[in-house]
Amino acid sequence: MSDNILMNKRTEMKRELARFISSKPSLFYKDGQTPIPLRFAEKMVERIEETTDIHSSKRIVVFYSIELAIQMRQWGYNNITLVLDTVSDRLQRCIDYGLISAKIKIVSYKDLESMRFVKSNTVVLGNPPFSKITKSGYQGRTTELYPEFYKWAVENADSVAMIMPRTDQRSADTKHNRLISNTATDIIDTTEGFRSILLKTWCVIADSKSDKKASIDWVIDGKGAKNDLNLAKGKLNVTGDKICLERDKGRKDDITIYHKVSEKFGLVVKYCSPELVPVKKRFPTSGYALLMPQMINSNRGWTKTAIVKCTGREAAMNGMTIAFFETKKQAVAVEKYMKTQEFIDNASRLAGGLGGMTLQAMKNVPINVG
Repeated sequence: MSDNILMNKRTEMKRELARFISSKPSLFYKDGQTPIPLRFAEKMVERIEETTDIHSSKRIVVFYSIELAIQMRQWGYNNITLVLDTVSDRLQRCIDYGLISAKIKIVSYKDLESMRFVKSNTVVLGNPPFSKITKSGYQGRTTELYPEFYKWAVENADSVAMIMPRTDQRSADTKHNRLISNTATDIIDTTEGFRSILLKTWCVIADSKSDKKASIDWVIDGKGAKNDLNLAKGKLNVTGDKICLERDKGRKDDITIYHKVSEKFGLVVKYCSPELVPVKKRFPTSGYALLMPQMINSNRGWTKTAIVKCTGREAAMNGMTIAFFETKKQAVAVEKYMKTQEFIDNASRLAGGLGGMTLQAMKNVPINVG
């Protein structure tokens, strides 16, 4: 098929899709807004075609993206397998209205184990779930899912395009990032297409027939910490240790609980009985602690921090980052440096979603204090 004929065919497909969206707005419109995910999927398909060895005769496996499956079908790809673990109301409506036709096979992720794929004839695209919450004791812990999906994709397909959280702010020496370093041939920044999820995202392209290598500036090179601060998180959990937050006024022999540092209220302090806080969860018996919020503003940095004396009768909640020092002078010098634009820029680059600063990220922020 000539380029002109193909272009005309796709132009008409776009018009048909636009007419369909206009006739069934509840499928794609939210609060009167335009269907950004579908338009974004169209741009993604265009870019994928430019950067991977994809053509209509190949088997297309689409992970968890109805929009990408629709676009691939609309653009003339017929051998499509859509991986979804549940049939949502929106998917059912798409099926009812004919957008998801019988030519798109729908399977679960577990079904893939019993399916055979010819790697040289398979392309994997998608936007898989990023994580799931699992309960462990009092705490809900997050398990990241996307590394497993990406690993499956590069092992079973010659061409891959997968949207995932950006991990270039993490250590280059993690298993997932090493795999990306060894396989990625291109990177597309997709953060603008997913602004509602408040995470920085990218689409990692891995095409085995390409001799390109994606240029990724790993912020953390895996060669060790960039500062020698004695850093820790608070050892109390807001859910499991909420009984420690019930009193605003202290009594004799109480343990002082540092709940949080907020821009609006500053350092929030509570008090509780000593038996509620094991010694191993308390502060050292001497020195000073610099208390920092968990989230950092990329423009202003931390507008509120606090320096407190350590006596062994203090503890903090785990939503707070703490740096311990032998002297108050050391703590004041670091606090002052953290207000500089140099620190704010370096820390913001390492921050995760919503500006969250993990201990690993903090350890890799250069601290230039004499």
